[in-house]
Amino acid sequence: MSNVLEGYEVESQLKKGLYVAKRGTSRFAVKTFEGEPPAAMAASLKLSGPWVAEVREIGMLDTRHALVREWVDGVPLSELVAVNGPRLSQPLALHIAFQVARAVTTAHELEDGALVHGALDLTHVLCGKDGSVKVCNFGGGTTRNGRLRAHPGFLPPEVLGGEVADVLTDVYACGAIAYLLLTGKTPSEAALANGGVTPPPSKLNPGLGDALDAALLELVAADPAERAISARVLTAAIDKYAEELELELDGAELAGLIAAAQAPVAKAA
Repeated sequence: MSNVLEGYEVESQLKKGLYVAKRGTSRFAVKTFEGEPPAAMAASLKLSGPWVAEVREIGMLDTRHALVREWVDGVPLSELVAVNGPRLSQPLALHIAFQVARAVTTAHELEDGALVHGALDLTHVLCGKDGSVKVCNFGGGTTRNGRLRAHPGFLPPEVLGGEVADVLTDVYACGAIAYLLLTGKTPSEAALANGGVTPPPSKLNPGLGDALDAALLELVAADPAERAISARVLTAAIDKYAEELELELDGAELAGLIAAAQAPVAKAA
């Protein structure tokens, strides 16, 4: 393959349907689709912010539909958690969860109406070596046959039961990601070991205290009628908690972990 849309040149393939492309001196990620991409992805062109992997263009790559988005030099959160988790340090977990919640809030509060991710999980959270955290693939949560692309541990019960993903699906995912990073378990895993009821995160991580319990349990409520209606619940809770404990949520720890993971291994003399 050579050109992606106009002025882009493919450099390498990361995995099936995902490529690295270059335009001038800048790199971009290119995602291709079998058939047309989900209609909602067009709205992602309007989504911007430092916590979003911004979509630049949607067009054609040879004979396939393609989406060009901002390149994030780093790793997916799924890889970071596999190596360093699943439970992370409080400052790191809260930094990541805060940025994810800001991305979701921004998407849900677009002027033209809420843009639902629908399949938010660790693979759709990109951690940059500069300490940044960006969510990708808004509007692209389903396959051509309507199946959700998310890990079931981050989907709420009603969606697992067949209901259509909506704003509350993303709210649940935000809470589930934060819950995992702080406790080492998804809400559903924790519930299985607790008689079917999701325990307060402080029960699994006593060092956390109970200050975040109410917010996280509201975000991951099994009944959508009892669930928080906005990811702002999470950002507000983290803001207050970090201020009270004087935690620095600046991404420095994240940058250090990624740098260490990407550093070449020194050969023995």
